[in-house]
Amino acid sequence: MKQSVFLIVIVFPFFFANAQFDAVVISDRLGESIEPYERAYFQLFPKLSGFREARAFRMNTGYYLLIAYRDNREEKRWVLTEEQWEAFSTVIQNYEEIRYTTNDYRSSYDRFYTKKYPINSIWKTGIFGGYLDYSLQDVQVRTKQGDEYYGKLLHVNSKHIVLGPLNHLYSDIPDISDLYIAETDDITFLSVDEPKPITSSALYGFLIGGVGGIATIAIIDPSAGAPNEDLRTYSISLAVGLVSGLAGAGIGAIIGAADDGLISVDTSDGDNSGEDEISRLRELMYYRYGLPPELYRYIYK
Repeated sequence: MKQSVFLIVIVFPFFFANAQFDAVVISDRLGESIEPYERAYFQLFPKLSGFREARAFRMNTGYYLLIAYRDNREEKRWVLTEEQWEAFSTVIQNYEEIRYTTNDYRSSYDRFYTKKYPINSIWKTGIFGGYLDYSLQDVQVRTKQGDEYYGKLLHVNSKHIVLGPLNHLYSDIPDISDLYIAETDDITFLSVDEPKPITSSALYGFLIGGVGGIATIAIIDPSAGAPNEDLRTYSISLAVGLVSGLAGAGIGAIIGAADDGLISVDTSDGDNSGEDEISRLRELMYYRYGLPPELYRYIYK
């Protein structure tokens, strides 16, 4: 049912006074309110503490009012233009595709992803403030019953572990029927691939090898590395530095590849020594900040 309320707002009194506010549906994914688990997944209101819920209203002035209610009864309000409201709804509705396509570690206000969705205007408001980067790693689990399952590590917490299908395109939420959901206490063994640091190791090797090569030539022949000397000796110095850098990069890549990148947690003996490894898994989860609302409601509601 459509509701109409009248609010008198202290801030900007001439803008809000006697304005009509109609409650609106933010998105068919959320309804008329944003709950704490929805806020966590979409990384909304990052600087707001004591969050309880948020609601949206359309004003007869053509603007939208988004109100976040807090436990201490203080409210945080955002006045959005039509363009900003459309961008906000677009992000919520297409969050998985935007995140999967962007995969960006930068904070939202540094982002300029607009080719498909015109969403720039909403980043400036501070409503979104998290990161869109993700990890999508293969995982193997074994249960107390001796069953083994393989999939993508979507989410794990103290209550449940959620695995997704290996061949799914994660720009969309997988179907419930394609997920493996188990109680965390029922898992006795877990092994997940951790990204191998080959690129960074190779880069460090190149820098160290290059600098080391040039330094070595400079020690043997101090004049070889000076740009004002003859071109031949200077070229030799640069060539040796380049070759040494490439050799260092190769060694670094080998070192990175030698790391099997596996995190294994064995809890079959009841030992809690795997808690540190479990905490590392949070960085490897695809749904790092929480489950999509549809999956959360299925599991916990």
